[in-house]
Amino acid sequence: MKSRTTGQNADTSTRLLTQNSPSDPKVLLLDEVAAGLTTEEVQAFIEHVKSIRDSGVSIVLVEHVMKAIMSLSDRIVVLDQGKKIADDKPESVVTDSQVIEAFLGVESVT
Repeated sequence: MKSRTTGQNADTSTRLLTQNSPSDPKVLLLDEVAAGLTTEEVQAFIEHVKSIRDSGVSIVLVEHVMKAIMSLSDRIVVLDQGKKIADDKPESVVTDSQVIEAFLGVESVT
């Protein structure tokens, strides 16, 4: 089995973002793009998305990689089994007891 080189996933993600974006998008929906990326690739992805966001494009990010979420989000909405359990600034959401219980379990809260 051939191993991938560092940056291959990030390069692919960047290429897909660039090739599949309309010429003047207002909103960009990203669904689990950072999944499977290395730490370095996640950082490259974050920087690329920040440049898109800073150009005035709104980003809707569906993601489980917390580094990406915390680095890119002005607001986080958390769903648990289809029900909204949190909607706030990142620093508030990560300390929310419902979010912690839903994703880390009751043992982590106590």
